[in-house]
Amino acid sequence: MPRRRRWTPVRGTGNRIYDARERVVAGALDLAGRAWFAAFGRRARASAEPPRDLLVLRLDRIGDLVMSLPALHDLRRAFPEARVRLAVGAWSEEVARRAPVDEVLVWSAPWAGRPHEGALSFGALRARAKALAASPPDVAIDLQGDVRASWLMHETGARRRVGYANTGGAYLLSDVVPLDETVSWVEQNRRAVAVLAGPPSGPPVFDPLTAEDRAFATRLFGTLGLASKRPLVAIHPSGGRARRRSRRATCWCCGSTASATW
Repeated sequence: MPRRRRWTPVRGTGNRIYDARERVVAGALDLAGRAWFAAFGRRARASAEPPRDLLVLRLDRIGDLVMSLPALHDLRRAFPEARVRLAVGAWSEEVARRAPVDEVLVWSAPWAGRPHEGALSFGALRARAKALAASPPDVAIDLQGDVRASWLMHETGARRRVGYANTGGAYLLSDVVPLDETVSWVEQNRRAVAVLAGPPSGPPVFDPLTAEDRAFATRLFGTLGLASKRPLVAIHPSGGRARRRSRRATCWCCGSTASATW
């Protein structure tokens, strides 16, 4: 079995593409994009005015969205009167509707989902972004860190664009957020939003469970005879890809290992 390449966490604005060939290709595309943008692009600019219309992109998978909920809470708390729209893939829509936002846009990115999940072509996704340009948001924020999402923010005509540039596309942004892969994504997302909302105050806050969810859980526990059992531990090990459903566990007491796929 070949040795795995050691993963080195990125801190700052450095390139996070680890494969040398991919880095060269991405660099060439970034150079071409920079030339196009210099000739035809709409330059983003920061503004001291509080935003009235915000667009947040979280186009990857459902777990990434869940880890963004505290950041969205920070954003809502900082701008209670602003209109906040959240763009997600169809696979994350149900959770997104629990977020503290005014509107959920379904933008199913082809790099994050598969056709049978409703993933759109990049052209169709670009058309949805351009549809916002007639009345562009004051600010667009990408919490994923993908240059393709930065292009979509550009297409919306957002006057201020906040995101990561660790895969290229810094020229598309008004505010480049430093990435720190040594902290949790909950904390990293809060740091990104802090560019607008200011430093987060207090621990992460947001509970996506509704009264209906809690009532369902109470009925379920009663049906299963678990109402008086405490503590309860729930495990949901599923994943969208087979490689994420295959795990190797090591016993803490004897050191033996076992593999399982679910």
